[in-house]
Amino acid sequence: MQKTTSNKRGFSLIEASIVLGVVGLVIGGVWVASASVRTNMKVSAAQDDILQVVQNVRGLYASGHIANDGEEVFAMFVNMGVFPSGMMSGAGYANRWGGAVAIEVADDQLDLGFTNVSKEACVRLAVNMSGSDENDGLSRTTINGTEYTDTVSLASAGTSCSGAVNVITWTYGLNGEKLQFAELEPAISLAPPPDEDFNTIDLYNPPVD
Repeated sequence: MQKTTSNKRGFSLIEASIVLGVVGLVIGGVWVASASVRTNMKVSAAQDDILQVVQNVRGLYASGHIANDGEEVFAMFVNMGVFPSGMMSGAGYANRWGGAVAIEVADDQLDLGFTNVSKEACVRLAVNMSGSDENDGLSRTTINGTEYTDTVSLASAGTSCSGAVNVITWTYGLNGEKLQFAELEPAISLAPPPDEDFNTIDLYNPPVD
């Protein structure tokens, strides 16, 4: 009786390493892609939040509910439902990256600032918001202290959004028109108190100059 020899064998160490390497690359690619998708979703939601806040504040301003004298308006805006539900964080309000939200109205301008914005999100927000609509009244974008009164280019945003977390402020004309450079007041300050990071700023009483 003739015996047959089986050609079946297990994976060699080299083959197993190759398979594991390929699987690792696939998993890594999926993770990177999903992280990018999550960032895109947050940026899109944040853009909607910003435009909604601006629209709501302009409505209150037009109806005479807020004065044009730099008064503290954050608590009033909270009570009047200016901030979208997506900005609610526990008992307070925060942006989509968990950072502080600051808002100020003075001299026909509205300043809305976010802290703790990731580098990638900072770049996308700066570029997208500054180029969204020439007639939306956006007059200035301030990124970590650097001011832009025109469209923010990808290169400029990449340079200014220099930290792992960043501070970005948008200045809008309350009447819907873009303010001239000479008319702009300094952007609202978002610097944290000494020895205190951005995440611990009191959201109901953001620091002012």
